[in-house]
Amino acid sequence: MNDQLSRKFKRGDIVLGKVIEIEPSKALIEIEGCEPVHIIKEVASTQEIESIEEVLQLNQTYEFLVVRDCGAEYYNYDELYLSIVDLESSRSKKRLEQLAIENVTVYIKVFQAFEYGVSVIVENKSFIISNIHLKTKTPNQELVGTTIPCKVILIKQENDNYNYNYIVVSHCWAVSDNKHCTNNPNTIDRDNTSLIDNSITQQPYAFGDVVVGKVIKIEKDYAFVDVSAEKPAYVALRDISLQAKSCEEVLHLNLIREFRILVIYRDGSHTLALSRRDIDYEIGLKRVEQMQEEDVIFYPPSIKETGRGNGYIVRVEGVIAFLPANHLGNNITEKEVLERKIPLQFLEFDKERSRIVVSNRKALVKLRLEQLQVGNLIIGKILAIKEYGLFIYTDNLAVLLHISEVSQISISSEDLNNIFKVDDEIKAIVVSMDIYKGRVAVSTKELEIEPGNMLKDPQLVYRNAEIMAAKYRSKL
Repeated sequence: MNDQLSRKFKRGDIVLGKVIEIEPSKALIEIEGCEPVHIIKEVASTQEIESIEEVLQLNQTYEFLVVRDCGAEYYNYDELYLSIVDLESSRSKKRLEQLAIENVTVYIKVFQAFEYGVSVIVENKSFIISNIHLKTKTPNQELVGTTIPCKVILIKQENDNYNYNYIVVSHCWAVSDNKHCTNNPNTIDRDNTSLIDNSITQQPYAFGDVVVGKVIKIEKDYAFVDVSAEKPAYVALRDISLQAKSCEEVLHLNLIREFRILVIYRDGSHTLALSRRDIDYEIGLKRVEQMQEEDVIFYPPSIKETGRGNGYIVRVEGVIAFLPANHLGNNITEKEVLERKIPLQFLEFDKERSRIVVSNRKALVKLRLEQLQVGNLIIGKILAIKEYGLFIYTDNLAVLLHISEVSQISISSEDLNNIFKVDDEIKAIVVSMDIYKGRVAVSTKELEIEPGNMLKDPQLVYRNAEIMAAKYRSKL
C-alpha cells in the first residue's frame, strides 16, 4: 500500500506521473512528492492488451486518475491506486453529457447490426441504437459500415435510492421532422410532462414505477411484454440479466412478472422500456440478508479476481460480495477458488452501505464444528503458546487447550514452554463446544493414565490416546 499517495491525494484526483520502470504486467510510476507506485496492465487501457508496454513508454509522462481499492473499506484503510481506464471512462461520460447539453449532431459509423437495432461507438463507449431510435427504411444489416447522424440524449433518473444520468444515442432525434425528435432539448427530465404526447400522459406511468406484465414475444437479445399500454413494452437482455446469453434462459412465453419502467420513449412511439434487473437485485438482497441471518453456508455460482491481489468478487443471488484473500482457508488453491469449489459464509452485511463481505474460513470452521462432538480425539499442530494455554490448529479450526486442562496436576506457564514447542504435533480430546460462538476447548489431562504423565512423557499419553478417549466417552 502506498501511504503517501493516500495522504497526498484523494479519490478522483488527476495526477501526472512518469514511467520509471516497466514490465509486461505492470509499470512503476514516479509522482512528485510520493514514493513510486505501480499501475497494473488491467487498468492501463480500455482496449485488451497483451503488455502494458503497448500503452506506456519508459521515461514518458502520463495522466492518471486516483481511484480507491475495492477492498479498502473492508480492510479499513484508504488505499488508493492509479488507473487510466477510469480516467478515460470519466472523460468519455463528461464528453457525452456535454454533447447532450449542447444538442450537437454527431456522425457515427455503424459497426454491427441486430434485429432489434444497430451498434455504434461514441466517445469510446459502445451503444445500441434500438429500432425505436432509428428513422430509416434501410435494413439494419445494410447500415453496417455507413455513417449516420445521431444525437446524445441525457435522461435524468431519480428516486429515493439513486440519482444518475442514463445516456441514450438516437438517430431519430437527429433526422426526423417530428417535433418530438428535433425541437426537444436533449436533456430530459422525467417530471417535465410537457415533452410527452397527451396519449402518454394519460397513462399512469412514470419512471421507476413497477408494473405487472406478460411476456408475449421472446428473441435472443430482447423481449416484448404486455403491460396493458398502447403498445407492448420492450425489455433488453442487458436489463433482464448480466449473466444470461439469451432472453430464453430467463424468460418464457406467457410468463407474468413484475418489471420496473426504465424509460418512457418520447419520440412518438409511445413505448415503455422495462427492466427486471433491479427488481431481481432487491429480491436477491433480501435473500442474502436472510442467508446471513440464518448463517447459511453456500457455494458461489461466480467468483472473479479483483485484479488487485487482495481478494475476489463473488456473486450470490445476483448480488456482489467481496471475499478478502485473508479469509481463505489454509491450503485452499487459487484453482479451487476460481472453480467455485469452496464453501462461504457471510461475514458482514451492511445494506445501507452496500457492503457485503464473505469468508471461506468462517464456513470451514462451521463445517468442522458440525463434524465434531465432545469426546472426539483431535490431532493438530501447536499454533501459539500463551500464559493461559495453547492454541492448536486442526482441520481449519483453532482450538484452545487451557493450562488447567493440560495435566491432572497443577502446572505453570513455564512448564508449558518446557513441555510444548510451536509446530509440535499434539493429541487432545474435545471436552466442550460452543458452535454459535465457534469455540472448542480440548484437554490432554483426560488422556493421562496417571497424573503428571504430560510433564514426564507426553508421547506415552499420545500412544494411549485412543484408549483413554474411549474411556472418557463411556462416561458421558
